[in-house]
Amino acid sequence: MPDQALSSRDSAWRWAKSAVLRTKGYAASLYVAGLASGCPFRAALNAAQQQRDLDSSSDEITKQSSLIALDAGYERWRTPFGTFWIPIRPCSRESLFEMLGERRVGVYGGQQRGVRRGDVVIDCGSNVGTFVAEALDAGASKIIACEPSPGTAECLRRNFPEELSTGRVILRTEGCWHETTNLRLSLGSSPAGDSFRKESAKSIHLPVTTLDALVSELALDRVDFIKKGSRSCIFPSTRSNPLPPCAGRGSWVDTCAGIGSGWCTASILP
Repeated sequence: MPDQALSSRDSAWRWAKSAVLRTKGYAASLYVAGLASGCPFRAALNAAQQQRDLDSSSDEITKQSSLIALDAGYERWRTPFGTFWIPIRPCSRESLFEMLGERRVGVYGGQQRGVRRGDVVIDCGSNVGTFVAEALDAGASKIIACEPSPGTAECLRRNFPEELSTGRVILRTEGCWHETTNLRLSLGSSPAGDSFRKESAKSIHLPVTTLDALVSELALDRVDFIKKGSRSCIFPSTRSNPLPPCAGRGSWVDTCAGIGSGWCTASILP
């Protein structure tokens, strides 16, 4: 079981991340300022409660998880949603449990508006693969997992060896962007903190590519679901021209638990 130091550090990390989201007034101010990541106003007002639900789920998953292996810069955790290798960084554990909390509360659509059986999925910013696992369990036929950070991509290889060997999961080590180029990736205190959109003392030069290029290179005849985060700028000027909701499942309302941090999903229907 995670030790007391982990629990204390986890609580402090999550409080610092989400304290500003705990009032409807602050959520409303984000909406008025145009920083609500495309969420409808009613959903923006619910963001504080959604964040509390996410915190509660993450705390529960933390208590239900245990460290089972260590290996040269990586550690493996048994969780309610399976086992995951993660890179050893100051907040990697907390990040893992929060991402699994997102799955439990249905941030990416859940059964109603999430991935469906047979879907072709592009995951822009796969991290260690918590959403990849969710999409696999939902019955996705193919998942393009894009993860540029070398250590985090290694975790994906360890977490999905069978699916990678059969081609059900395809790992791409480019970042998702609105053009094909090379950018500097700033490394955070956890894989979730890695970003092409901010500067840090620790950074590495890595390639980025577009969704169009991925679809063309992989000869995909359709894409049913795209998951992205605020650090994957797949369209020009995402603040002024955000990815629009689709006339079906997977609209912005699914992810307002992440209001302020910029998480979003969309389904691209055939």
